[in-house]
Amino acid sequence: MKSHSQAGQDRFVHALLPHRDGTFIDIGCSHPVELSNTYALETEFDWRGILMDSCRNSIELCLAQRKSIPVCDDATKFDWTSTIRKYGKEPIDYLSLDVDEWTHEALLNLLKARPRFKVITIEHDQYSRGDRLRSKNRATLATAGYDLIAADVHSNGCCFEDWYTSRELSQAANKFRSVGLDWAAVLKQGGVL
Repeated sequence: MKSHSQAGQDRFVHALLPHRDGTFIDIGCSHPVELSNTYALETEFDWRGILMDSCRNSIELCLAQRKSIPVCDDATKFDWTSTIRKYGKEPIDYLSLDVDEWTHEALLNLLKARPRFKVITIEHDQYSRGDRLRSKNRATLATAGYDLIAADVHSNGCCFEDWYTSRELSQAANKFRSVGLDWAAVLKQGGVL
């Protein structure tokens, strides 16, 4: 697969879920191709999902270049219940969540709809925000039943993200289990690179 992610997130997801016709929610999708965690999954493996961003320009680009459903809205206030029921089959394969300082509020809002995910990558930007988002995200996701597989994934020397799986996928994901590694080292350890 040709990765388009900033830090190999799409390869991590595909290693755990190599099937076709998967589903995703990409919150904070930004550009439809560049640094996209879901573009390769969509174009190479026929995955479909919801692309959300609050930037109208990003959503217009997604509308022109992607097959998945673009939504321009505030992820901290959006009503996910009807959207997930209408467009998503559960459990949803992958959640990519990156809306900077609003990441935790967006996570709490999304979880009100009680969706289930198989794999989650979530930015906490510890390198610039300290532990403020990371500790809240971790507590919330642990309570919701997710297993932290790759903690404090680094990119370009910056600790920026955590990678989770559902408890059902934990054993398969054990080969990626790590703390504080660069993303390429996580993928290499898991046999992906």
